[in-house]
Amino acid sequence: MSASRRQAIRTIAGATTGLVTTIAPAQQHQHVDSSSPAPSKAPNAPLFFTAAEYETVGILVDLIIPRTNTPGARDAFVHASVDDRVKGDAQRRTTWREGLAALDARAGSRFATLPQARQVELLTAMSNEPESAAGRKFFELVKGATIDLYYETREGLVQELGYHGNVALTEFKGCTHPEHQA
Repeated sequence: MSASRRQAIRTIAGATTGLVTTIAPAQQHQHVDSSSPAPSKAPNAPLFFTAAEYETVGILVDLIIPRTNTPGARDAFVHASVDDRVKGDAQRRTTWREGLAALDARAGSRFATLPQARQVELLTAMSNEPESAAGRKFFELVKGATIDLYYETREGLVQELGYHGNVALTEFKGCTHPEHQA
């Protein structure tokens, strides 16, 4: 299942035109490799979430994109990116805080303290709820944010998808299939 999920995401990402690149500041006269995003790094502390909420967000992103032969979402500090994006928007802060509280209520305790199998069971149930259900909406919010932010990182874009940056071609040969040659 993980291989098919990753293949589907590769296909979707390959069709996307708005890939993100980060350019590091030049020092003296060094040429900067702008072909890939900067490596992800952890913040010192959460910017918006409480420590408990931040831990839960870290677990959620890791359950959605776990470590395989490439880093997972938590390895790429996607939870830190979520925290950074949420802090500046009152509506997002409310949505995330209420969603995390509802997740803990659904779990009967702190979601983060549950065994992983139970966490997956709860998320699976939420993903199968009707589209209008609050649990499903929160699950889709977390899933969408995780995927979007993961593929903005070096771990997602370069290590997993193999993106090498925009490359100038000296020649474009076009389609090489014999049946398409004129």
